[in-house]
Parts: sequence; structure tokens; C-alpha cells
Amino acid sequence: MKKGKDMLDKIRAVKERIERFRFQSQAHQIRSIQPIQYTPDPNVAILTMVGHDTLNMYLIAVASFMRQFGYGTIEVLDDGTLDDDDIAVLTRIIPLVRITKACDIETHGCPTYSSWKRLFRVLQLVETPM
Repeated sequence: MKKGKDMLDKIRAVKERIERFRFQSQAHQIRSIQPIQYTPDPNVAILTMVGHDTLNMYLIAVASFMRQFGYGTIEVLDDGTLDDDDIAVLTRIIPLVRITKACDIETHGCPTYSSWKRLFRVLQLVETPM
């Protein structure tokens, strides 16, 4: 029985890899869209931590969100994996995007996990007008 389960697990893993590859291939097309149109608003911050592996999904999400919401200040918190090409794509597709490096966020003795970095960046945004 164990051999049958192992074989099913391997088949599922291969299927998942194929589906992930297919999604990434389609999601990569988001990089060719026109710049997102929105109204800058310093009173509304849209903050997301983004990494190299999640850039395409982020672009799909932010383009869809801004199409409906339409205004705000868009900030990307770079998890440390964005490269120069990623930054170029972000700045081309999202006019006026602010990019902050997670390594520059001080957590004041709290853990340095990404969730803490996001929380402390939100705190900075609340304390400091944009």
C-alpha cells in the first residue's frame, strides 16, 4: 500500500510542477501591460512585500486592485530578492511606485521576520506623513 501512495505523491508533485510552470508562463505576460493608471494620494498607502518569485503575481494583483480602487501611494517592500530587472519592471508598470528594502526597516529588538518588517513599515508610514 505504501508504494502506491508514494507513486501517487510523485504524480501529484509532477502535476503541481507542471501547473506552476504553466501559471508562471502565463503570468509573465503581465510584464508587457501598459503602465497602471491611478491617482496618487498621500493619504492612502498600498504596501506589499514582494520578492523575485512573487513579482508576476503581485503585478496581476496590484493592476486589478488599482483598476477598481484607483488611488493611493503604492509601495513595494523588497524582501531582498528583487533584482535590477524586477525594479525596472516595477517602475515601468507602476508610475511613482516607492520601493523600500526590507533590510532597511529597523525592528527595534523584535524578530526580523518579514511579517515584523511589514508591521514596522506600516508603523513608519502612520507616524511619518508621505
